[in-house]
Amino acid sequence: MLVVLPRDGIKDNHGKRIAYDLMYVVNKQDVYVPTTVAENVAQHEAAIQPLMRTLTPTYIVMNGSVGALTGANALRATVGEKILFIHAQANMSTDGHLIGGHADLFWPGGSFANTPQVDLESWTVSAGDAIAMLYQFREPGTYAFVNHNLIKAVLFGAKSEVVVDGKWNSDLMSVVNPAGQIKR
Repeated sequence: MLVVLPRDGIKDNHGKRIAYDLMYVVNKQDVYVPTTVAENVAQHEAAIQPLMRTLTPTYIVMNGSVGALTGANALRATVGEKILFIHAQANMSTDGHLIGGHADLFWPGGSFANTPQVDLESWTVSAGDAIAMLYQFREPGTYAFVNHNLIKAVLFGAKSEVVVDGKWNSDLMSVVNPAGQIKR
């Protein structure tokens, strides 16, 4: 992926230049893999065709494989950091969502020339498109970055995680259960 940033920096919804601490690129792909072992290329192609004709992917993954951005491979952040996420999808539209957070600033189509939208819970990434989303993490824990269609996230693999380190801010919210790793 190629990310082109404006020469005069990224601006918020009031036209003021903003800074971010890290940038993460999350590419979502649908993968069509036959469930049978093919002896030759023709057999392989024949097994994939029915899946592709009905748009029934075997996997919907983040950054190339199931679990590529989870567990030990999760994205990392610290409380207070502003993270710029670039979220792209090749073939199918997707609805991104950061469970436990939201988009403080959101640029549809990834165009930093446009005024960003604010405080979005989820966002659409059209097929063949990308978006940019900025979020400042306010509390520690494991945040799931998923396709909001949780069937795609859980059953097909369209899930990533952001592990956020730091101290809990009880002025912001009270702890009911301590933050921890998402259990599988």
